[in-house]
Amino acid sequence: MDIQAFDVLEQKVSQILERLNRVRSENEELRNAIREWEARYQEVAAKLEDIKRERDQLAENQRDANKEERIRQKVVELLARLEAA
Repeated sequence: MDIQAFDVLEQKVSQILERLNRVRSENEELRNAIREWEARYQEVAAKLEDIKRERDQLAENQRDANKEERIRQKVVELLARLEAA
């Protein structure tokens, strides 16, 4: 193997090392982006749970028109019975 072959090999190794450094850098950037997205996801998931709890509380406190109408009818019936007596 002559010196020229070593020069070619050295250039190829240098190119590979440069590419490896770029890939490592991109990999670190992607890992950072993943950490940021995971943190955002946790925040949104927590907010969603808060909203669901609030929705459930509102649903519990919401008036039931059918139930109110049945109660109203029973009261009217009871009043009519009392007046008839």
